[in-house]
Amino acid sequence: MVLILILAQVSSADEKSDAGTAIAAAKSIMDKLHGLGPWIGPALTMKTMAENYLTLAQEAFNAGNYGSAKEHAVLALNYANKALGLRAYNLMIKSRVIIIMIR
Repeated sequence: MVLILILAQVSSADEKSDAGTAIAAAKSIMDKLHGLGPWIGPALTMKTMAENYLTLAQEAFNAGNYGSAKEHAVLALNYANKALGLRAYNLMIKSRVIIIMIR
């Protein structure tokens, strides 16, 4: 019985560590997104979703629900990366429009 309890505590510690690492990664990319200036359109929607999932991750972590915290942090990372990709795409399209107009 003691062995099972010890294994459960180790698993919980690993889960807490994994969740904390995922949340830190999501916070890091969100800090970078915040420094990029104004957001519009679908990129803004993805960024907002990332912010919402990061909030849910932090709340789950604070409540001791580390599995849920990690899942939400991973979703925050995914949405943040989508936001960054859409922003880059939008900038590329705007650049092409400007070049076409100049010609």
